[in-house]
Amino acid sequence: MYTVFATENSAYMGSESWPVGEFGTWEEAVEGARQVVERSLQEQYEVGISDEVLYLRYISFGEDAYITPTVDGQEFSAWGYARERCREICGAQRDEADSGL
Repeated sequence: MYTVFATENSAYMGSESWPVGEFGTWEEAVEGARQVVERSLQEQYEVGISDEVLYLRYISFGEDAYITPTVDGQEFSAWGYARERCREICGAQRDEADSGL
């Protein structure tokens, strides 16, 4: 079993973690951790925001997620996933604005 934990980015060194869920496979645990990040990004998102500002809000106020136990050769970085998603979310927003939607 793999457990996904969340912790507040705003209290990084002193915060407590809480379990989000248990998963039977690494892949399911990664999806559970991604959902934690997605929820945080949705909470921080505003129309017109840049990907840099959204990412800064996430690392300042969002929820970090990690998985235990770890698997050799596998890793999940909540901050790395958030960086990627910020670009996608805000890039899609720019594409819609450019097309007149």
